[in-house]
Amino acid sequence: MTRIEYDVYLCTREPGSPAAGTVSAGLTRLGFRVHVPDHQIGRPPRGHALRLIEETPDFVVVAAAGAPGSGSTHPSDAVELEIRHALATGRNLVWVAEQAGSAPQPPPPSAQLAHLKPWQYVPYDPARAREAIAILSHRLLSSQDVEDRLLMRRAKQATLVVVAAALIVVAGLIVPPLVEAWRRPKPLPPVPPFEIHWVGVGQRLEAGRWSAFRLLDGSRVSGGDQLRLMLTPGSDGHIYVVTTDQRGGVRVLYPEVALRGLSRVRAGRTFHVPSGNRWFTVDEEAGLAGVFVVGSYDSLENLEELAEEPDGEGQPKARLELLALTLDGLLDGRHAAVRSQVSTRKGEVVLQSLEGVRAPSSSPVTLANGTLVEYPVATQHGLLGAAVEIRVQFR
Repeated sequence: MTRIEYDVYLCTREPGSPAAGTVSAGLTRLGFRVHVPDHQIGRPPRGHALRLIEETPDFVVVAAAGAPGSGSTHPSDAVELEIRHALATGRNLVWVAEQAGSAPQPPPPSAQLAHLKPWQYVPYDPARAREAIAILSHRLLSSQDVEDRLLMRRAKQATLVVVAAALIVVAGLIVPPLVEAWRRPKPLPPVPPFEIHWVGVGQRLEAGRWSAFRLLDGSRVSGGDQLRLMLTPGSDGHIYVVTTDQRGGVRVLYPEVALRGLSRVRAGRTFHVPSGNRWFTVDEEAGLAGVFVVGSYDSLENLEELAEEPDGEGQPKARLELLALTLDGLLDGRHAAVRSQVSTRKGEVVLQSLEGVRAPSSSPVTLANGTLVEYPVATQHGLLGAAVEIRVQFR
C-alpha cells in the first residue's frame, strides 16, 4: 500500500469540535493534505503518531472553546507529548485558538506554547471562520520549510512526468496492446448498501424532574422538550440532520458549521447531534414537525446548499423544497426508482450481498439530572443513501 504523505498534522484535544472540523475542512479545500489523529485523553500517543509528526512539516494545534488550558495538562497526555515532539523535531508550528471579537487571548493549551512568536498564533472567531483559515494558510505558506517542500514536490512531479513519458513512448513502440491495457481504468471494489445506525432520545421536565423518552416516528413532543441523536454510519460517506417546524421553517443541525464539506463521516464512528453535552430544544411557538437524518456515499448538493446557508436566511418555502427534492430523489430503495445497478460517483458498485460496519448494541446518554439512559440502536437500511424520517406529533 502506498504511504500517504501529509502537509499538516492537526493536533487537538477535541477532534470532533466545530473549530477543529472547520480548520481541517478549510485547509483541505485550499489544497493541504491534513491528518487529524484520534486522541484518547490521558494516554500517550502511539509511535506511529510520533513518526508521522516527524514526516509532516506543518504542525497546527487547535484549542476549542472551553478546552483545558496549560495548567490542567498532564505530562503523559497525548496532545502534550505531541506538542513537545513537534517542537523537538523542528516542525513548523502554529497555534489556533477560539477567540471571539475583541476578547483577550486565551491561555495556551500547553505550557510548551507560551514562548511562541506572535506570528505563530492565529485567533479563530467562529463568526469569521473563512478569514481565520485564510490567515492560517498564509502563515503556513510563508514558512521557508513549506517553500522548500513545494519545490521538492514539483521537482519530483517533473521527474515522474519525464520518466512516464519515456516509458509510454517505449511501450507504444514495443507492445501497443499492453499500453491499451494499462490505460484502461481498473474497476473499484464494490461497497455495501449505505446504512445509518441511530438512536433518538428526548428529555422532558415534568413536575420539576427530568424524564426520558425515545424519539421515534410518530412520537409526541411539546415545546421545551430537548432532543438528541446518536448516529453511527455503516460506511464512509456524508450525513445531514435537518429539522422542520410547524411554520415551515427548516434548520440544519448537522453539519453544525455553515461550511461546505463538513458533512463527511467515518464508518463505525458514533457521533452526537448536537455535539458535546448539548440538546436541541423544541421551540414553544414554532414547534416541531419532523427530524430527518439523510446519509449517502456522495455529498448531496441540495443539503450542502442548506448547510452553507446560515439558519434564518433564505426563503422557508425554497428550503423546504430542497429537502423534499433530496428525499424524493434519494437512491435508497424506498424513494426514487432504483436501477438494476447503483454506483457511487467514484464508480463503486453497491452490492446487496455485502455488509457494512455493524451497529453498536446500544448508545447511552446522560440526562440533565445526571441519569444515564440507554436505548437499543435502530438501523435504517438503504442503497446509495439512506434516510431516517421522524415525523412527530406536536402538542
